[in-house]
Amino acid sequence: MTSTPEFAFQQMLEDPTPGGIICHRIVFELYKLSEETTLSREQRQRLFRILLLIGKKLVAVWQHLHRFTKEQENLVATAKDPPKNDLVRDKYTSQALFLEFDGFLMQVKSALDYLVHLPRVIVGTSWNVATFGKGGKTVLRALERNIPNQYKVGAEGIAEQIRKHHLQWLSIVVDARDRLNHLLDGDVSFEDFSVAYNRKTNEVHVPRWTADMTYLKFMETIWGEPPPAH
Repeated sequence: MTSTPEFAFQQMLEDPTPGGIICHRIVFELYKLSEETTLSREQRQRLFRILLLIGKKLVAVWQHLHRFTKEQENLVATAKDPPKNDLVRDKYTSQALFLEFDGFLMQVKSALDYLVHLPRVIVGTSWNVATFGKGGKTVLRALERNIPNQYKVGAEGIAEQIRKHHLQWLSIVVDARDRLNHLLDGDVSFEDFSVAYNRKTNEVHVPRWTADMTYLKFMETIWGEPPPAH
């Protein structure tokens, strides 16, 4: 007789990413680790629900990246070969690109805000972090000060990993999100979200995050891998 699964992932999370990387690499893998712990069934159910919410937010992140990619591809194609009955333009400013980038940053931050609730399931009420504040520094302080003694070694290891490998990019994403949504450090230039084609030099200009990096490359780097080409 086969046993009935405790949870049904397929009915709760629709993962559109190639190979279902959100479900298989994050939600399922992290939940599977909980089977090897002393967490109670109630704790594991709570953990599962938070992981599902994080998974749904990551689906939204991927969808914004995917739509940004397709919109930019379409604008480049149109700039190079405009419809014969359309006015030939040198520059196409895209509201869609702006909105997809804005949504991408919002959903990354929202996923991080869900993520910080995971430790409370394990360590209890000593973990009082409600949001991913100050680019991750709030989480680091909590890992150092708000963890019961039996979890301190593990918490210190996690804090060290965040400092070495993640704090910089996390701070950049949160700062970008704050700038776009709160108009910090000056207004956002929506004109930056434009595609232009120079017919004399055969060069294409696409929206740029910095002089050395496009917005699309920035988003792909944060996500970890580009969406599939179509």
